[in-house]
Amino acid sequence: MIREIKEETGLDAEIIKPVYVWTVVKDPSRQVVGIHYLCKLLGECFITLSHEHYEYAWVNMKEITDYDLCQCIKDDLNKFDINSIMEEESIRKE
Repeated sequence: MIREIKEETGLDAEIIKPVYVWTVVKDPSRQVVGIHYLCKLLGECFITLSHEHYEYAWVNMKEITDYDLCQCIKDDLNKFDINSIMEEESIRKE
């Protein structure tokens, strides 16, 4: 995951923990598993996109509906409360 973040964005990050896991069975021989992670940015936030991407945006939850995302992604993002996750993580570090 750390390597992918670096390759796709140019950012250095540290994985704190997985926060959400999902799976979809496409057909009897194909299953897709996704894992959403809470990560911490290390260093400066200068985005350098890979050749696979042409734009990015930092978006808060209130702005999600303004973007042309597949409904399943919007649904997944609404399933977890990032503020609770961040609060829980800060309590553990104290």
